[in-house]
Amino acid sequence: MNVPRLPFLWDYLSHWAGQMPEEVALVYDGVSRTYNELFRSVDDMTRSLQALGVRKGDRIVTILPARPEFLVVFLAAARVGAVTLPMDVRYKSGDLERLLPQAAPRLIIAMAATAGNEDIAGQVKGLKCGIREPDCYFIGKTAFGRDYQELATIAAQVEIKDIEPFSEDDPALIVFTGGSTGRPKAAVLSHRNVTQMAYFEEGFIRRELNRAGFEGRISTLAALPPSHVGGTVECMGMGLVGGHKLFFLDHWRPDTVFETTIRNKIPWVGAVPSMYAILLSYLADHPDPDPSGIYLAIFSGEPVTLEMLGSIRRSICPRVINGYGSTEAGAEVTFTTPEDLPEALAAGYVGRPLPTVQIKIADEEGRELPAGKTGEILVKSDFTIAGYFNMPEEDNAGFTPDGFCRTGDLGYLTADGGLCLQGRKKQIIRVGGYTVLPVEVEESAMEFPGIAAAAAVGRPDPKYGEVVWLHVAPAEHVDLDAARLLAYLKTRLADYKVPRRIILREALPATHIGKVDRSALIRDN
Repeated sequence: MNVPRLPFLWDYLSHWAGQMPEEVALVYDGVSRTYNELFRSVDDMTRSLQALGVRKGDRIVTILPARPEFLVVFLAAARVGAVTLPMDVRYKSGDLERLLPQAAPRLIIAMAATAGNEDIAGQVKGLKCGIREPDCYFIGKTAFGRDYQELATIAAQVEIKDIEPFSEDDPALIVFTGGSTGRPKAAVLSHRNVTQMAYFEEGFIRRELNRAGFEGRISTLAALPPSHVGGTVECMGMGLVGGHKLFFLDHWRPDTVFETTIRNKIPWVGAVPSMYAILLSYLADHPDPDPSGIYLAIFSGEPVTLEMLGSIRRSICPRVINGYGSTEAGAEVTFTTPEDLPEALAAGYVGRPLPTVQIKIADEEGRELPAGKTGEILVKSDFTIAGYFNMPEEDNAGFTPDGFCRTGDLGYLTADGGLCLQGRKKQIIRVGGYTVLPVEVEESAMEFPGIAAAAAVGRPDPKYGEVVWLHVAPAEHVDLDAARLLAYLKTRLADYKVPRRIILREALPATHIGKVDRSALIRDN
């Protein structure tokens, strides 16, 4: 299959709807839609958004899992020049209170509830972010806002108007990502970032599948959350660019992942190592799934052990690929090949750059270092964002004057241009591939009565890679109840941000300049 290089995701939908209109584009909950049907759905949503006054530069917040509705909204918004800002369905009121005012949305399109978050609509209702109730649309029953199906009614009453011109460098997507030490940052991905990232990654995976002996049209599993570039760009965007058949799952569970992948002959699996640990544990207890039809197992986002690599190769697929990237630099900017030694991958080797990607290593003063010398990894490519939404100070801190992204990761280049990771400078905590900022947990803890100081750190975990531990110093003469604090945090934070352990201390250790000594907190436990 010949995949053209086009400027916008909408162009790819139009292309495949013209080339293979009756081929299945996506499957969700047993229902299939052809490329022609998906084209019409996006066309309808485009008319609805225009009728609601959405125009170039407006932001649409979605609180949706991996469902076709998200893809339809994302493509229609991009078509009119609006910007989609996906948020995690696991966010609770504390998360939304921090992020929604910063987003300043024109519309909110969300689930009314999910199995893990029973009142999303109620949480949105209680927020003060400048949005009116008529501008909130929900999938599912709710007394607040409007029904998502009303958008279809609006579409039937209007025609598509002239669309205000926009370019490949205008924003298409905003994704909240972890700062080095501070608050969440709204990374702005342009149309060029999204489309080129999807195009080059799809090309790499297609070539590796062909080298492994796979022929025919590719199917791809879309089960990662849209609030992560892995869900929006790497699964949905890449699948659309390549004309894949997308299988949507609105939850990620090992049983449904294996069942969907094997039954539908999806030829590749992509996940972070902590998710592979869950898959391997499931296979150990359930020998029935037969993953022999999987041609590639791809992972990124976390370090991987030699033992896990061996387990993946024996139990899931012998052809294993590691990638490296970030929201800002590009979801994946390097890949290994199946021929690279497992020992190298376990030692931090993440492969060679994709096309358009430039990587250099810099010391503390920003001077470029030669091969073999460890420093901060700097990345620049067609996938690298230009900056953050309304955060010029973060733009200055996160990027060099010539446009290289300061990743905050440490590594070195090999003599032949490969990249080896050596750790990271950032304080962010990676829980099963999700980013947790210490300050998010700490601020929520400080809202609880009787706390003088709080500090969250990441600690190793065999299942999730890292989990959150919270160190708390009670105020004077306060008998703090850790169980009550934990119960409170469960109402304020997404489940993966909730501390697995709360440690009560008389005082938190401090550095010589008075900052919390996080290294001491980690050493002491």
